[in-house]
Amino acid sequence: MSRSRLPESEVRKYFIDPPDPAILLAAQKQLAEANTALVKAGDTSAVSAECRRMRLRRLIAAGLCLILLCVSVIKDEDWLGYPLVFTVLVLVVKAFTRPRAYAKGAEEWAKGRAAAAKKEIQKAQAAMREYQRLYDLAEPKPSDDMMDQTLAGDIAAIRKRAMRSLFLSPGDLVRPSYSGSPDKTDWSPYNSSDSQEPFVVYGPAFGEGLKVLSAVGKDGRRRYGRYSVMVICTTRYHIAVYRCVLDFFTGQLNNESTMEMHYQDVVTVRTHSDPDPGRSIEIEPRESQRHLFPPGTERCFELIVSGGVRLRIVTGLTHRETTKFRKSGKDGVVYQGSDPDFQAVADAVRMMLREKKGGVEGPSFLA
Repeated sequence: MSRSRLPESEVRKYFIDPPDPAILLAAQKQLAEANTALVKAGDTSAVSAECRRMRLRRLIAAGLCLILLCVSVIKDEDWLGYPLVFTVLVLVVKAFTRPRAYAKGAEEWAKGRAAAAKKEIQKAQAAMREYQRLYDLAEPKPSDDMMDQTLAGDIAAIRKRAMRSLFLSPGDLVRPSYSGSPDKTDWSPYNSSDSQEPFVVYGPAFGEGLKVLSAVGKDGRRRYGRYSVMVICTTRYHIAVYRCVLDFFTGQLNNESTMEMHYQDVVTVRTHSDPDPGRSIEIEPRESQRHLFPPGTERCFELIVSGGVRLRIVTGLTHRETTKFRKSGKDGVVYQGSDPDFQAVADAVRMMLREKKGGVEGPSFLA
């Protein structure tokens, strides 16, 4: 694929929503609260002050007991002496042991609080790292133009590969004998009136059990993570078709196939909408854009060959109530809903069939 294409990681960003900012705010709040708790757990000033108060209260009580002891001695009240002496001793001992025990208990409690705060800090930091990891997977997104340039490079490479696979050169290709498209700007993406370029039709790829990632750009157009691509080569004698599935993330091609047929074997070419396709393509939009992907119908481009062979490709998904055509971009490319329309390609192939099967030249359209 094209050397200038966006890296896989950049393409994926286009299809991924960034995480909810509320997750980051909650983690930041958790971190702030945990840091505050850790600072408080390490602050021993309150414990030291309480120990001093406990020691002072007991020493004051011991001093009062000593005063009472002195009074009892003066008044010759010996019966108070022994209890007061015992009380003084107890208060003096507790004045030093009790604060020490309190400080030890407070230290153990602070250690527990600090350990819990550190765990909360680790959780908050892990949440912030995970948020940043998910954010980096989704932002900054490539622009719509960058995505289109990457797809254009892939389509150009597929066109060349198709020509090689079908053993054709640009000189082998022909177009209908009219001077150009009925509307010169009415060409779908990556197609033109150049007679030496094959036609290209593409759309979201069907995959058994595989959902197609999709996103709507700022220009209102849908882009997909996997495309089915059909390259149609009209020559003087036959139609040659190359088909593949493009992994838009990596640029790799899968399910390649080729088919050649005489014009007489082609029954019809048509574009149509199928409201009940049987095996519908499963779209996985960005979570924030699910409302932009209501149930709809599949638009198809189809070549039907004698014997019942159908070369069918889904070119887009259209809301059942939105079928308006619009032009978008500086080249006047036509889109139906949010996907490109390939009617001009169908018209050109149809004209070739009329000329080759009917033996007459097609009508000439005025510029």
